[in-house]
Amino acid sequence: WLDFPLPLTLWRLTRRTFRRWRRREVLWNGNRETLHNHFFTRNSLFLWALTTHWRHRRQYPEQFTALGARRVVRVHSPRQLERWLAAQTP
Repeated sequence: WLDFPLPLTLWRLTRRTFRRWRRREVLWNGNRETLHNHFFTRNSLFLWALTTHWRHRRQYPEQFTALGARRVVRVHSPRQLERWLAAQTP
C-alpha cells in the first residue's frame, strides 16, 4: 500500500497537473487538463487528495483485515518502495 505523506502526494499531483496543462497533453477520449477543473470544481483531484488522505490511512488497515489479506506491505516513502522492490527481485 503506497502510503506516502500528503505533502509529497500534493507536490507530485501539482507537478503532473501543470505539466499536462502546459503541454496540452491529450488524456483519455481527447480530454485535456484544465486548471479550472483542478482548482475550482468539486471534481478537483486536489480536493479529493485533501479530503481522503487521512480517512484512507485510518480505514485501509481495517479494510485489509476485513478482506482477509494475509500480508499487506505499507510503504511510506519512495526510497522505502525502491528498497522493498529491490528485495523482491531474485
